[in-house]
Amino acid sequence: MLKVLTSISRYNSASSAFSHHARPYRESNSPLDRVLISIRSSRQKGTYFCTRFFCSDNTNGPDPPAEAGAEAKQGEVEVEGAAEATNSAAMVPTVFGPEDCLLHIGDFNYARLEDFGAATSGANKLHCQQVLEEIDELGLETDDKTALSVQLIFPNPETNGTLEKRLPTDHILKSTVSDLITKQHWSKLRNLINHADPTGFILHLFQPGFSSDAIFSFFKWSQTAYKVSYPPQLLCKLLVLAAKEKRYSMVRSLLHSFVKGGKIHSVSSFFHELLTCSDEFHLNSIIVDMLILALVNNSKADFALETFKRAGDYGFTMSVHSCNPFLLMLVKKKTGEIEFLYKDMLRRRIALNLFTFNEVVNGLCKEGKLNKAKDVMEDMKIRGVMPNVVTYNTLIDGYCKNGGSSKMYKADEVLKEMVGKGIQPSQITYNTLIDGFCKDNNIKAALKIFSEMKEHQTKPNIVTYNSLINGLCGDGRIRDALDLQTEMVSLGLQPNIVTHNALINGFSKNKMLVEARELFDQIMKKGVVVPSVLTFNSMMDGYCKAGKMEEAMPLFDLMLTKRIQPNVSTYNCLIGGYYRVGNLEKAKTMLDEMAHKGLKADIVTYNIQIDAMCKMGESRKAARLLDEIYEDGLIPNHITYNKVMAGYCQEGNPKAAVSIRRRMEREGKKPNVASFNVLMKGFCSKGKLEEANSLLNEMLEKGLAPNRTTYDIINGEMIEKGFVPDIDVRLYNDGGD
Repeated sequence: MLKVLTSISRYNSASSAFSHHARPYRESNSPLDRVLISIRSSRQKGTYFCTRFFCSDNTNGPDPPAEAGAEAKQGEVEVEGAAEATNSAAMVPTVFGPEDCLLHIGDFNYARLEDFGAATSGANKLHCQQVLEEIDELGLETDDKTALSVQLIFPNPETNGTLEKRLPTDHILKSTVSDLITKQHWSKLRNLINHADPTGFILHLFQPGFSSDAIFSFFKWSQTAYKVSYPPQLLCKLLVLAAKEKRYSMVRSLLHSFVKGGKIHSVSSFFHELLTCSDEFHLNSIIVDMLILALVNNSKADFALETFKRAGDYGFTMSVHSCNPFLLMLVKKKTGEIEFLYKDMLRRRIALNLFTFNEVVNGLCKEGKLNKAKDVMEDMKIRGVMPNVVTYNTLIDGYCKNGGSSKMYKADEVLKEMVGKGIQPSQITYNTLIDGFCKDNNIKAALKIFSEMKEHQTKPNIVTYNSLINGLCGDGRIRDALDLQTEMVSLGLQPNIVTHNALINGFSKNKMLVEARELFDQIMKKGVVVPSVLTFNSMMDGYCKAGKMEEAMPLFDLMLTKRIQPNVSTYNCLIGGYYRVGNLEKAKTMLDEMAHKGLKADIVTYNIQIDAMCKMGESRKAARLLDEIYEDGLIPNHITYNKVMAGYCQEGNPKAAVSIRRRMEREGKKPNVASFNVLMKGFCSKGKLEEANSLLNEMLEKGLAPNRTTYDIINGEMIEKGFVPDIDVRLYNDGGD
């Protein structure tokens, strides 16, 4: 028995050799036509035969077909039985190589349907209906291979309708495709489906008779084999199928690929397709829940947020397992949606756990909504979820980072509440409070917390000591800072670069440049710790503020030699230093160099320039820089406005200073104690003590506590001149501006 082989290549003259055996038939060179003609010819003769058909790509043209009864020539196909071979149908001589025999189309001794199916696999679109006509003419029944070739390769409603009447679809598909997919005979499957649309093919696999394994196997293979991008409709069908069978890893994989490929263009359209594929509420909720996770894992915050909101509109049930990562992502991206999401989750009765509440508290604290965060802690208790050390630490951190003395004392109250409820504060709890009080310039409160930490048997670490050393240096208590360093070493904690930077900065700010340089040189020589840009900046800042630019610039050069890149703060030190010594040209050079290196001026850079201009009596020019600050995408701070106001007051123009104050308020900045001090001193200098007293009263009405500078102005500028202010000079807050 011989194999019948065919190729997509054209064969120019085979059909003419058998034209006298067939009914009228249009002339064609296709492999399909040659097979049809030969099969019909053999049936009319009533003889058994075997033959091979080949298509040649020989540029000289194919050999002419031999007539029936001729002797076999070299290259012809031998058949079983010499007599049958002599009297049977024509032999087609061959000139071919392996590349010409592209498709194995089956065995036959009789002209049967499998030959038509095989031929159709290599046929073109125009011949499919012709095959069915030939089948009817010969009285044959449609087999699975013919049906597959016609129905799947060239979908046509008329053709498919004819086939469905002749053979059940499940038999057509199951007998051929299922076996190939199960055995992973991908090359044979690819030959069978030829140029079929993979989307159309896989949709057929959803018909009864195919396992989900077959569908998913073909889906995975086709993505690589055809580089196909399937539409949302098909994806939803696959998702529903996987969810029904609880194949959740498959659901996750499908959604991840879908999201990563950027196939979600509209959440509403996706939901519509999903509801079209399935009306099972529970399954759809699972899919949408996992979709949010896929969006989170691919950092699609906007789509995740829209999906969450739309899911609520459609009534889908979300789980805490998707909500928690979703919240975490939104907190990191600072979207400002935390309060809305929290309320929406409560409204939709999502079962929130401790992690959820902690993340909501964290998000609200980062948005500065500390009262709301405290309310969430009360909600936790109502719902039977008790706050833990993480919850309290988060709220304490929120109070500390949002600054202000009142906030710091609230943080201390949270600590007391925490201890009162039997929750042991952690090392992080104490470190957060100590750092907060130090940054609030309240070193006394920081040291009190440090003592409590030791009393509660919580061991301080390097972070604890670094915060305190930095706070003590900032308060001018260098000796105490050095004592703490000694204590730290005695506990086996080695000073790191943060410790050394704090001490160098403390020495520099307290004009102890010799001690600062000794420590700096010690770091450079020993090499125990690697100096950072902050190390150089702290040392240079000390020299610049002392007007010793000849000491500062060699450090700048050493910094470059050590391949430590200067930052904006580095240039700010040098620019400020050159302004102090009156070298405006050098200051301008540093500004230009900074811009040339791609370093953008910050608000400190502008404040340095404004301060220099005001001291040179150019307050009006300094005021114009306020517009430039906004143009550069920055926002003036209190120091910016206060320096301009101070400049006008020093020039004897307090009214101009008041106009800057009004601008300050229009632009969203409320005057602080330092602002009122500047204006009060300005009016006192002009002898306008009533105006100064009015400012003092206004400051008190706004709830601002007078500080030492306020007291000095009242005592030196008002009382000594015989004016009695509306304040008891003994009551002032011992703090700085």
